[in-house]
Amino acid sequence: MFEVGEVALRSYRSEDLAVFRRLAELYAYDFSELTGRAVHADGLFLDETQFASLFPLDDCDTYLIEADGALAGFAMVAKTGMLSGEAGGYDMQQFMVLRAYRRCNVGTRAAVALFERYPGQWEVRQMVENHPAQHFWRRVIGAYTAGRFSEARISHPDGDQVVQRFDSRRS
Repeated sequence: MFEVGEVALRSYRSEDLAVFRRLAELYAYDFSELTGRAVHADGLFLDETQFASLFPLDDCDTYLIEADGALAGFAMVAKTGMLSGEAGGYDMQQFMVLRAYRRCNVGTRAAVALFERYPGQWEVRQMVENHPAQHFWRRVIGAYTAGRFSEARISHPDGDQVVQRFDSRRS
């Protein structure tokens, strides 16, 4: 583990597509132990249809996460609650921190920066099988809200999920 000074969110630009696509492959690889997704004959986990479905770049505010100026991950925020369908709410569509930057507070700082950037009702979802992500989000959201969040297990077309709901507006 190493010390990270600055954590920044850089807005995704179309010229970042190749970089984002490679990060998405690392993300899919990380999830392959949970999803059973096999690598294709071309060495990629995601074909173009799968990539477009999992990473709706035109429908989300997308950011590259940087730690001390180095690429450390990405985040995608949908401006509609995925489960509630409520406009004005936010859904953490995708969130990934590269393994080298985990346990260095990079993910926590990036998540908090997003909660601050988008004040309002949030939904953050994880696969039921993804216990490390659930632990991370419970810890981050719990600290951010002083424990004022709800959590439920839901059925979803993509598989059962755990969802935390909270309001990021400070009262």
